[in-house]
Amino acid sequence: MEKYFIVTQDGRIPPELEYQSYEVLSLAQFIDMANSDEGIEVQSGIYFNLDSMSQELYEAVKEGLGDKATYFVFSDQNINLGFLIDEGVNRYEVAMELPQIEEPPVQPVVEPSPVIPEPQVQEEIPEASTESAGIKAPTNDVYTGFGVEVVEQAPMENNTSALENSDILKMMGNEYTNTVTNTSTQNKVAKVVLFGSAKGGTGKTTTCLISVRRYAKTHPDQKIALLDYDNVGQIGMTIVRVNPTLGDYYRQYSAGNNTFSYLKNCSLQNSHFSPNLDFYIAPSAAVIPKLIKDQGFWKNILELVLTNYDVVFFDTGGGLEYLNQQNIIDLYKIADKIILVSNTTSTSVNCVNAQIQYLSGSIKNDVYRPEEKITKNVGLVITRALEKNKEINNAVVRVFTDSPIPQNNVSILAAFGNLDERIARSQYYQEWEAWDADEKINLYLDNICKLDD
Repeated sequence: MEKYFIVTQDGRIPPELEYQSYEVLSLAQFIDMANSDEGIEVQSGIYFNLDSMSQELYEAVKEGLGDKATYFVFSDQNINLGFLIDEGVNRYEVAMELPQIEEPPVQPVVEPSPVIPEPQVQEEIPEASTESAGIKAPTNDVYTGFGVEVVEQAPMENNTSALENSDILKMMGNEYTNTVTNTSTQNKVAKVVLFGSAKGGTGKTTTCLISVRRYAKTHPDQKIALLDYDNVGQIGMTIVRVNPTLGDYYRQYSAGNNTFSYLKNCSLQNSHFSPNLDFYIAPSAAVIPKLIKDQGFWKNILELVLTNYDVVFFDTGGGLEYLNQQNIIDLYKIADKIILVSNTTSTSVNCVNAQIQYLSGSIKNDVYRPEEKITKNVGLVITRALEKNKEINNAVVRVFTDSPIPQNNVSILAAFGNLDERIARSQYYQEWEAWDADEKINLYLDNICKLDD
């Protein structure tokens, strides 16, 4: 099949190529490929965003590719080339005022804000209401409503030196451990924050993104990384940046280029997020099965990010099957903080509750043992809390905080109401800045990402 190449630092593509076969290259990738022995075989054509263009590159492209090269720019890009381009440049207009999302006429208008009612005495929950929610009946009244003032984070044990723990060293293996302790970055080990859920569709990835965005913005002196360990690749699709990926780094790793500079070249940034935040996007689904089997690759990535960043966030997959994937197992066992996300449906609550029991070892398995005390670092975020049914909200909370088995009780870090419209605007229009104006949500986000010094 014929394919277009697009060279851009921006990530947006020409509209006419949206339904074509194409590959997006960064400027560095294009130069590397052009200088390789194989070169770049251009079939349909190659598009250059002027934000990636220098006079030297333009002259080389003009001589080598001629009329197969097309040049473009978006109207919101301020490009001052300083030299003339003989060919015409496609200029794509960008709407300055975004259209409003219209609510379907049958749906009520939903205020996009978290559920934060005033604390009040909770009435006894009728048995019928609890059963209809599919949630086990609470044994006592331990929660009186969602709100920052009543949702306090229980202290989590500091796991900063996780790699120095003997059990973790055995898990990682001597070769990996020695590599980390001999690193030129003076043994710096980043904090690790993991987002996960045993149920898809809970809002895990969006919660992860807005939490990481808030943390990076409020900690500009720190180097932050967000790695997409969800096989579906949700992070890249959500921020509309899909290349390069960890699959690109795997090609370098397989060729023996396994240092941080090669990994860093496969990172992405997004102008709506702080410049101290690097994104590492999941590989394409086609190569996932091969990569999952290569544990040396994942341990190499873990070593590099732990010794080159201050805090590393991981977005892991939604589903219990991920808990037995070795690269995910490693993360759960070294994470300083594990954020699980559940909505208020009975399916989601039951799945995430089972996940907690699996991690604690209450559900016997060969991977997670009670003596590892993994759940001491688990906190829960509740999404789509019901604004008009506090009974269900409180019943959900008690599932996670009122277990007779202590290690199955976790801290509630935040509870959000229906934010579907705001989430949709973030995804479709990249309106991530809108989250900054909501003080109540930011209090929740600070609580989610609170780390011990």
